[in-house]
Amino acid sequence: MGQRQMKCCSPVTQGIFTIYTITSALGIHYGTGRHVQDIPQGNISIALMYFWLGEILYTLTTVFLRLSIAVFLLRICVKRAHKYLIYGTMMMVIIFSMFYLLLAIFQCQPTSYFWNQYAGEQGTCIDKSIFPNATFAHSAVSATADFILGILPVSIVWDLKMNFRTKVSVGVVLSLGVM
Repeated sequence: MGQRQMKCCSPVTQGIFTIYTITSALGIHYGTGRHVQDIPQGNISIALMYFWLGEILYTLTTVFLRLSIAVFLLRICVKRAHKYLIYGTMMMVIIFSMFYLLLAIFQCQPTSYFWNQYAGEQGTCIDKSIFPNATFAHSAVSATADFILGILPVSIVWDLKMNFRTKVSVGVVLSLGVM
């Protein structure tokens, strides 16, 4: 994974996050976060569509962000065990995030039923307990990946030939993602 891939991940992450932020702001404008009865009837479908898009874009943002951090760490680590840990973390993030992303996209059939259900469209959605449970599981996977990618730089820096104060400073800066 060379420099070319590192350069592509960060702008992609930033672009998706920017679109996510815009959809979140538009969702809030149209009523996301309020009780359905407090949203004007014409805005319910729009608010739900922006909420649905936000779920998808947030998942993509977090995947690309974690992958770009992992690729950076791969470039600076020397030990084979560290590389295996990073590759394992990347696989865990990719596999579970793909499952979660597909679940978010296809939780209702037809997909548009998610945001048009209050407009009278006919369709079905998965059981109401499945998606929140998948969200908790995705959060646990994400927290585990964040912990690994946040703590690993300390281990990588520890073996470098530099004075203790510099090791601590570099380790703290590289581990800011764990906070």
